[in-house]
Amino acid sequence: MSMKKLSVIIPYYNGDRYIGTVLEDLLAQDFKEGEYEIIVVDDGSTEPVDVLKSYCEQYSPISYVRQDHLGVSAARNSGIAHSTGKYIFFCDCDDRVRKHALSQLCELAETHCLEMLFHDHQDTEGGQEPQNVEGEGLLDEISSGTAYYAKHPDMRPECWNYMIMRSFVEKHHLQFPVQVGMHEDVVFLVEALLVAECVSHVGWVNYYYVHWPQSTINYSGKILKAERVAEDRLWVIKWLLGVLSKYPDIQCARSIQRRISNLSFQMLHQAFRYLPAKKSKDLIRRLRQIGGYPFEEGRYISKSLHMTYRVMQVYPLWMTCCYIYHLLPKDIRIRY
Repeated sequence: MSMKKLSVIIPYYNGDRYIGTVLEDLLAQDFKEGEYEIIVVDDGSTEPVDVLKSYCEQYSPISYVRQDHLGVSAARNSGIAHSTGKYIFFCDCDDRVRKHALSQLCELAETHCLEMLFHDHQDTEGGQEPQNVEGEGLLDEISSGTAYYAKHPDMRPECWNYMIMRSFVEKHHLQFPVQVGMHEDVVFLVEALLVAECVSHVGWVNYYYVHWPQSTINYSGKILKAERVAEDRLWVIKWLLGVLSKYPDIQCARSIQRRISNLSFQMLHQAFRYLPAKKSKDLIRRLRQIGGYPFEEGRYISKSLHMTYRVMQVYPLWMTCCYIYHLLPKDIRIRY
């Protein structure tokens, strides 16, 4: 039996409300029978998986893998280990995929022997049918991963933004870091780009990132989440700084530095809102220890946040703002 062309990997956790929609998108692809597989890795769901199991029973391309609750990185790593396709495509269980698109991506990737093929995405609201957006459908020039990253410094790092060759992943032992629960795809992407020799981009919108209404999480929950996310971002920042230290003359150094700035800004901005001022002080101290503060300006920061960014870079001024903010009544801080 010939090798499958594509393995679609979906990490799943308590997603029965969404999974049917994305599976319908994936089943409406232009593959012949046996040419692709859909691997859903259940990361220890605590809710029923009736819809998912129903699809697995009805459609042979879909397989179900269950693991303990180890996080999204471990789920994707498990999906990679179970995959058999020539290419891998990552997808989240609550997003959407353009119908009749993935076989064309595979054909382009195979024709040009690409290790990574990037494509475009579109944001959409939950419950709305995504609007098809036709791109030019032409490949950018084929380049190395570092050259591509240098040319596209502001590209989205999410793993659903590209298709990647499985043998390339295996050859370079690429995995998502299980140490973090957020921004794990930044590490996977940068590791891949550092060693990739054949990378390109096609101007098709093939993925729809769905914005669902925010779940009702109380203020204490936001504080707990902010603490976890801050630690994740700090871990990724330290890892990226290690890459720059190891490869100081790398072609995409500026792009990596901008990613560090983005993560640092997000970390301190969220800490300002939800964590005590002493925690912001500690995070800056830890950033300084690894050479990450003050961080370089990222041109990607919106104009509305630019003033916040400028204040954040002046340590005494930023800490003064933090302490004043946390003197405000709690009901005001919760509201804003």
